[in-house]
Amino acid sequence: MVIKAAEFEKQFLAPLQEEFHTNTQNRILNDGKSICETLYKQLKGFVIFMGKFQKQIPIEIGEIQISLLHSSIYLHKPQIAISAYDEKGILGNEILNIKYDASWLFCEWEEFRKSIEEKIAEIHGQNFIRKEAVRQMMWNSMNYLTQCLYTTAKYLLAKFDEIEGYNELILTEGFRLSVGSYRDWSRTLFLKRETVDIFFREKDVSLKYCIFREAVYNRKSFEQLDLSHARFIDCEFVHCHFKNISLKDVILQNCRIYYCTFENVDFYGMTLQGVTMKKDTFQQTRWNFVPDPEHLEDIPDFYKDVDFVDCTLEYLTFVSSDIRRINLLECMSKEIEVQDCKEDEGVFSRKG
Repeated sequence: MVIKAAEFEKQFLAPLQEEFHTNTQNRILNDGKSICETLYKQLKGFVIFMGKFQKQIPIEIGEIQISLLHSSIYLHKPQIAISAYDEKGILGNEILNIKYDASWLFCEWEEFRKSIEEKIAEIHGQNFIRKEAVRQMMWNSMNYLTQCLYTTAKYLLAKFDEIEGYNELILTEGFRLSVGSYRDWSRTLFLKRETVDIFFREKDVSLKYCIFREAVYNRKSFEQLDLSHARFIDCEFVHCHFKNISLKDVILQNCRIYYCTFENVDFYGMTLQGVTMKKDTFQQTRWNFVPDPEHLEDIPDFYKDVDFVDCTLEYLTFVSSDIRRINLLECMSKEIEVQDCKEDEGVFSRKG
């Protein structure tokens, strides 16, 4: 069959690529625990080494980036690099770079190549589609693999300031930990922020990635705020009202939330650890992120299901909310009322 590479890509590549993406995702999910342990160990080792390096040469770090090295794929030895940069981040000078094995990310790469070559042989197109064209077709999935690296690291490293050796580092104010392509596209995992007050701050001061410790909020109104990626540690909320705000990827640790109302709030990716919630009401709240599989390239971010870990939940009311998937891990709950909600059976016991 006389066929050009562009024609083959248009007619046959999409299902092969989709199968590769699905198989890669399943393999990463199946091996998720060991992959996360390895990645965390690699970053910890880098941080400890960087701390020792700075004792000899005290250069401030503006950014640490975990990146997929495209060049390593040409050498058939997939690697990620963990790199430290000066105060200008990836636009500045590189201070240190250590490379680590990333074969787990390319677990289905050779099978993907075989599936393309087998399809070419099936239509008798070997004389018209060269190996370089096959490589270029495979290269179209590099963005997907970079996204896989990001989603693997996103929640694993959200509390980067708790990693061993962090307190020994010399960091700029505004330091960021990012993941992406080497000195290219990247997403933030952790951002070092100054301590701010939610209600007494300049309007242009962002609250994203902020850490709030031992704060007490009594009869406060949280409205039109973006608190994405923020962390609340040992905080208390009593008779507070949350309206039209984002709590995406927020982490609550050992907090108490009593007699509060939440209206039109996004909880995507939230984690609650050791939290006590009593007599709270949730109206038109969103807990479950559902991406459009046909437009994944347009999705600004990906979110896990909400996790309640070792929490106490009493006398909560959910009205017109999406609570289909919520993970209750070692939690105590009673008298939870669900009204007109999108809900999987068994998420909460239905009352009334």
